[in-house]
Amino acid sequence: GAAVNLEESYKWLKLATEKNIEARLLMGMKFESGEGVPVDYQEAYFYYTWGKQGAYLNKKVPPDNKFDKMLKNLKPKMTKEQIDRAELLLRAKMSVRN
Repeated sequence: GAAVNLEESYKWLKLATEKNIEARLLMGMKFESGEGVPVDYQEAYFYYTWGKQGAYLNKKVPPDNKFDKMLKNLKPKMTKEQIDRAELLLRAKMSVRN
């Protein structure tokens, strides 16, 4: 099969996060697991929370609410300081987007 270009797939997934809620979930999973990117819980938290907000705003909350499950599993891996910084990052990124 064809070789997977992780850098290229990351670039396209990041672009997709601007409009696609599922892409935000996938991006959060990449940062949480370190798949093709360095592990970064703050970035994972950002993408999960941004996806959750988008899902509620678009009334497209999945029945199993994947975002809440992912955040619930992620938070115990983070310190309070990391969560606080992730919240600041989220507010900063959201103010630029709006």
